[in-house]
Formats: sequence, structure tokens, C-alpha cells
Amino acid sequence: MFKRIVIALDLGEDPKRLTELIKEFMDERESKIYLIHVVDLDSAGAMAETLKSDDEAALKNIAAGLSQKGLDVKTWVAVGSPVQEILAYADEVGAELIVVGAHNKGFASSIILGSVSKDVIKHSKLPVLVLKDRASK
Repeated sequence: MFKRIVIALDLGEDPKRLTELIKEFMDERESKIYLIHVVDLDSAGAMAETLKSDDEAALKNIAAGLSQKGLDVKTWVAVGSPVQEILAYADEVGAELIVVGAHNKGFASSIILGSVSKDVIKHSKLPVLVLKDRASK
């Protein structure tokens, strides 16, 4: 069982589904979930800070819903390189597992794509759980 789990979240993903999928890897009474969302500076450009502010509100809303289910959830929205930010945050919080998505859709798809997942796996010293989008075949 992992006690500190970082979930790199595309805001288009269903957090309830993610939580259901990782339950077998966590102890609901002792585990802490750290949600991170990264605004890719290369993609967002001058809008990065505006997007960050909007995304912080959305991520806190997701965290509140998960907290109501009794989960200990913390959030972080970063601006920068998704891979570097995810790995740095995992290190900062002492994570034992990183969860990333394999495929996403929509505007936010530039944030966590297959290439980001691959690079997180390649550079992480931690186990990485890759969740496949239901729409992916």
C-alpha cells in the first residue's frame, strides 16, 4: 500500500474514476493524495498565469469532492515543464507512487499526454501507474 500518491491530473479527467482505480494501491485511512496540474508554459505563453488561477480553482473543487469521501487530498498547480514539475512535486512531498494518464482529450490535453507519461516513467525513481483513458483503444 502506498501512503503518498501524486496524481498528475488533466482537468478533463474524472477524479472519481481515478480514485476508484487507485484504491487498490492505497490505504484510505492513511494515504495522502497529492493532485498536481501543470500549465505547460510553452503552450500557454502569456496566458499561463490566468490559466493557473482558473485551474487552481478547478483543482480545489475536485479536491473538495474527494475530501468529502474521507480522502486526505492536497493540491498544487504549477507552471512550467510538465515532466519536471511532476517529478519535482513528487520528490517534494515524498511520494511513493506517481499516477499519470495515457491519453487525454480537449484543450488541456497538451498538459499530460502520452509523451509526458513516457518521460515521467523514464526519469522517475518511483513506480509510475499509467491509467488508460476509457476512450483509448
